Amino acid sequence: MNLVISTTIGWNIGDQFILSGVKNLLKKSWGDFQCVHHDRNPFKLPRGGEESHNAIRCGWADALVIAGSPGWTIECAAIYRTALDHNVPIYMIGIGAGCHSALLGEQLLHDHDTTEALNKAKLVICRDEIARDEASKYCGGIELLPCPAAMISSYAFNSFTAAQFREDLMALGPYYTGDFSERGLMAHQIEDVEKSNGRAFYSENADDYFIQYVKAKSVTSFRLHASVICRVFGVPITNLWPDDDCRCVSTWSVIDSAFRYGIRKSFDRYVELLEKVKPNINH
Repeated sequence: MNLVISTTIGWNIGDQFILSGVKNLLKKSWGDFQCVHHDRNPFKLPRGGEESHNAIRCGWADALVIAGSPGWTIECAAIYRTALDHNVPIYMIGIGAGCHSALLGEQLLHDHDTTEALNKAKLVICRDEIARDEASKYCGGIELLPCPAAMISSYAFNSFTAAQFREDLMALGPYYTGDFSERGLMAHQIEDVEKSNGRAFYSENADDYFIQYVKAKSVTSFRLHASVICRVFGVPITNLWPDDDCRCVSTWSVIDSAFRYGIRKSFDRYVELLEKVKPNINH
């Protein structure tokens, strides 16, 4: 199976957590696949590049998969148009509101490519209530499930295994390449390194963050996906979000849903939904 998967590369490590979780779900549901990434990194222009569009135009791609996060509206409008014009099925997995919370409804009102994609998508799964409520104006049958980042590892499926996994990692010590435990500061977005005067650690490899978060004795962060990973694995975390931050409502919704539904139950539901709408392979 050949897929075009929309994500960001080399910008926000939270999107890498989401991408890893989405790939984990797809492999379980659809089996092995090859993929081309549609890169919606805002610092790379033209956004997405031609490779992902050409993969659809030439008939290589069996499906377009949007790998969660708030960047699924105007950032993906062009790739939606390409997929729609070439009858390639669209799957939106774990889309959210994020910083767009107050603007999402207005954005969709004027973004006809995205709303057409919503209307014709084979599957739409939202990670927070705001995205679900707005997307439901253009599409029926939307599911609300935890952020795919929470599906990043099978070790998280029960508390005993998660606790044992964390204990095993801590016992290994600071062995991991790129260990930043002594540096303290972790940048999830590359521009945050400059804001920290170069003191913060940044990597394009989600594993560098995942391993360190799970090993940590405690974490203080204002990043959503630091909280998701830490809470899944029982790592004490203090979240620092200002009360007037427009991300707060959707952020707490994302975190709450992961534990209201349960990780194992949510993973099984994801797989069930994806198996029902598995794309046909045309080659």
